[in-house]
Amino acid sequence: MLSFLIVKKSMINFIEISLIMYELTIWFSREYKPEFITVFEEQKKIASNLIRSYFLNII
Repeated sequence: MLSFLIVKKSMINFIEISLIMYELTIWFSREYKPEFITVFEEQKKIASNLIRSYFLNII
């Protein structure tokens, strides 16, 4: 049970870091190189899939 909670906590941390990196990337791309936005759409998909799977596991 404890290892399960540790895994969930590390997953939440990973999701938060992914979302922060995605937001920073979008900001950077808009400010400097707009063509970078499409490259990081994959990161957004991965982060949203992780969030979705996390909340489905809670329910």
